[in-house]
Amino acid sequence: MISVTGMAVMLAWLRLRSGSLWPAAFFHATHNLVIQGIFDGSTIDTGPTKWITTEFGIGMAIIAVIMGIYFWHRPGELPAEPVISPPRPVVRVGTGAPT
Repeated sequence: MISVTGMAVMLAWLRLRSGSLWPAAFFHATHNLVIQGIFDGSTIDTGPTKWITTEFGIGMAIIAVIMGIYFWHRPGELPAEPVISPPRPVVRVGTGAPT
C-alpha cells in the first residue's frame, strides 16, 4: 500500500497538470512494461530478491514514496482551476445526428 499511495500522488499530479488522463495511463503502462518485462527478467533470484525488487518490493516502495513527496511539494505548478474538457456530443447509431 505504501508504493500505491506514493504513485497515486504522482499520477494525480500528472493528471491535474496535464488536464488529461492519458499521461497517467501511459506512465502506468510503461511502468508495468519496465518493471515486469525488463527488470524482473534481468534479475537473478537469490532468495530474498523478490522482497527487494519487483513492483511489490521495498525498492519500489522507497522510490514511490520519494516520488510522492516530490510531487506533493509542487502544488504551485498545478492550474488554479481543474482543467475539464467539454463533453462530446453523442451520436446515436443509425441516425447520424447528435443528441
